[in-house]
Amino acid sequence: MPDVVTLGESMLRLSVPAGQTLEESPAFYVHVAGAESNMAVTLARLGTSAGWISRLPATPLGRRVATWIRGHGVDVSRVLWAPEGRIGAYFVEPAPAPRAYRVIYDRAHSAFAEIDPAEVDWAFVRSARLLHLTGITPALGRRSRDLVERALREAREERVPVSFDINYRARLWPPQEARQTLAPLLQEVAILLCTLEDARMLLEGEPD
Repeated sequence: MPDVVTLGESMLRLSVPAGQTLEESPAFYVHVAGAESNMAVTLARLGTSAGWISRLPATPLGRRVATWIRGHGVDVSRVLWAPEGRIGAYFVEPAPAPRAYRVIYDRAHSAFAEIDPAEVDWAFVRSARLLHLTGITPALGRRSRDLVERALREAREERVPVSFDINYRARLWPPQEARQTLAPLLQEVAILLCTLEDARMLLEGEPD
């Protein structure tokens, strides 16, 4: 069993070559991206065993995501496979100043958004030495919020410490909703990762 287990959505990142625009580029660079899977990949590269749990469609694109993450040494054996559905994606147009760096998200109704917490292998989570979560997941909808709540409960019952990266995304939810949702969840957290800006906005005060 891996030392660290994390849960969350991964998407396809499609970016245009430098100097080109989303409107006109004939080609895209395609990468796999997700806060939780990125953490798992980083830990695996550093020599720590890591596992990633998510829900993917059983399609070539879903398999592409799992294969890329597994290729970096991450245990993806507990990924849930949906018979149909879609992978979330986002499109990136890098640009030097004074042009703005442009990002367009297309992640609504992804396979992960329909995840059922009851289908997760919670024994796998309870066996970990550390559970890692982010504030992105509860922002994605009711089911993913239930997933985080269940994960925290399972970790508490088995005394598995939890690290939590707030990773606030204004495009997903407003500060007030994020504050109300995250406040009770953070009571279960042993290690909190947060920018000073997010702490001031979401934690109602600057940290000591």
